[in-house]
Amino acid sequence: MEEMFSNISAMIPEIILVTSAMILLMVGSFYQKKSINFIIFTAFVILFVLSFIELFIQKDTVYIFNSFYIEDGLTRISKFVIFLSSSISIIISSKWLRKTDKGAFEFPILIMFSTLGMALMVSANDLISLYLAIELQSLPLYVLASFNKSDIYSSESGVKYFILGALSSGLFLYGASLIYGFTGTTVFTEINYLSVTNEIGFLIGLVFLISGIIFKISLVPFHMWAPDVYEGAATPVTSFFASVPKMAAIIVLIRILYVPFVDFTNNWYQIIVFVSIFSIALGSITAIWQTNIKRLIAYSSIAHMGFAVLALTTGKPEYIDSILIYMLIYVVSNIGFFTCLINIQNNTDENIDKISDLVGLSIKNPSLAISMGIYMFSFAGIPPLAGFFAKYFIFMAIIKEGLFYLAIFGLLMSVIGSFYYIRFVKVMFFDRSSEEKHYPFSRSLGFINLICISFVVAFIIILSISPLADLTKEASLVLN
Repeated sequence: MEEMFSNISAMIPEIILVTSAMILLMVGSFYQKKSINFIIFTAFVILFVLSFIELFIQKDTVYIFNSFYIEDGLTRISKFVIFLSSSISIIISSKWLRKTDKGAFEFPILIMFSTLGMALMVSANDLISLYLAIELQSLPLYVLASFNKSDIYSSESGVKYFILGALSSGLFLYGASLIYGFTGTTVFTEINYLSVTNEIGFLIGLVFLISGIIFKISLVPFHMWAPDVYEGAATPVTSFFASVPKMAAIIVLIRILYVPFVDFTNNWYQIIVFVSIFSIALGSITAIWQTNIKRLIAYSSIAHMGFAVLALTTGKPEYIDSILIYMLIYVVSNIGFFTCLINIQNNTDENIDKISDLVGLSIKNPSLAISMGIYMFSFAGIPPLAGFFAKYFIFMAIIKEGLFYLAIFGLLMSVIGSFYYIRFVKVMFFDRSSEEKHYPFSRSLGFINLICISFVVAFIIILSISPLADLTKEASLVLN
């Protein structure tokens, strides 16, 4: 009994999160608009505190509930990013909630429940627990996608995401059932020992399982939902969609491939190469013709996720740290960019949807334009910004394994992708607008932007003086 309670202590963040979310839901139900400020602040504080608790609560690998749940180095760094990013997503959306007269206390609570699902996803060590965690993460996202009920495009995005999300869940569940049928177990560590390579049904189950996961990452060919959902959803919701859930899904994909199916690299290698190459190509090329900001970011996200999984083509877990660093930089850059975009929308009654809406931003607010320009250069991989090092670590991983054709292809696509990022800079700094508007930074958004900019600009310094490199290396060693 004492050992059980000792192990359950590893779940303290999840227990605190679900308890506080339910309490805040009750508070919001009784007091509604009067409680919105309290709920936003409380949700932010809880997630922010939990992000740092996660780094210090446990040092050893712990299995709980008959190996259904695992806590190790990989889960700790991923939960740190997930909790911290979710807390920031709540803060940057607070003024939007008040400005649009939503008064919706449900918004931060939905983010909390979705974050809980993501935390359970990265700690899942069983196909059943993973499926339940995916559904817990997805259901609040369906509601968030259609949160702006007065906007028909928001409702449309919610319906599309729900239908296609149900399809991905069906694919995952069908794959899980096939794997269970051929192995007799759903526990990751046991599947690796019981699986047989000559069973075609087992391999088909693996394909369906991977297909269900890559939908959540919006990789080709299950990317079709991302542009429409990103465009239709409210900007704060798009910010959340583009960053936090992808981190959780990437970690799930890593754990799936390197724990139960680590001996089947030759079988899933082709799948990863396919989705990686086509995601990078489609995202980089298609984004060139986009004029809508959020739609462009959607295609950009598809390309970036393709770059992230590129390191998986090595088939070796020692390169996982490069994926973790890439995702960390991607999440921070995304949050920083959307912080700037939301700040503009908070200062105007008009929707900032088109790239052309940013014309003359360098005159209206030079610091805002410079910040967005830095994020764009980082996305493009321009040195010495963080985005350069993100791609550098990925390319070094595949070059070390002799995959030169993938490195050349990735470099070529990076050059092509730089075009639409530089277009932002051109519109903001070189096009002139007749309107004389000013978009001052609010105190909270300005502070968040300052942190993100500092991270992007001084990443290599932060990497060298902080425990970040050690944490990512520790996470990768877990799967060796």
